[in-house]
Amino acid sequence: MPWASYRQAGRTGEAIGLLERVVADSERLLGHDHPDTLTARLHLAVSYWYAERRDEAIDLLLQVLADRERLLGHDHPDTRDAADALRSWRML
Repeated sequence: MPWASYRQAGRTGEAIGLLERVVADSERLLGHDHPDTLTARLHLAVSYWYAERRDEAIDLLLQVLADRERLLGHDHPDTRDAADALRSWRML
């Protein structure tokens, strides 16, 4: 995942730019509800978090969580992971 390499190299801004394009392309090509689109949004939220864009990160994670709850159910591991991340971010 090139975006992760950018982020690990301290190039979070470039990772965000890449992920924003990935999210837009995924939504256009796969649809808003496709699992890969949701994962791309989650990765973008994490990059926002690392870039100290905390409000944007939480807003986007809330959207991912709502979509996962609607599509996968409350007990799905991906839904629980998103909920756990949101809880931990809110505690910081």
